[in-house]
Amino acid sequence: YLLCRALDTVEDAAWTSFEDQSKRFDEFDRFLSKAPSEDEVRKWAQAFPEGLPDGERALLGDAWPLFADFHALPEAERQALLGPILSMSRGMRHFMARRSRG
Repeated sequence: YLLCRALDTVEDAAWTSFEDQSKRFDEFDRFLSKAPSEDEVRKWAQAFPEGLPDGERALLGDAWPLFADFHALPEAERQALLGPILSMSRGMRHFMARRSRG
């Protein structure tokens, strides 16, 4: 659930460009596919625009343990979650791309 909330923050943040938002989607997806370092996740979280609600900023600050816990799951469980989360990411990205084109 918390990984999906972090993904929702990528969608809902007040990005200055679709390209910046798209990069954060790409990084999120990559973090699911390959375990990220704590530094990678910290840099990802710091790239979000100002003005996030405190709860969302706190969630991003705690994102590395979420990705670490995800990668600590048994392979079958991780794979069962991976498809739906990546599908959610693709859907959000598609919606935001359409919105950015007007």
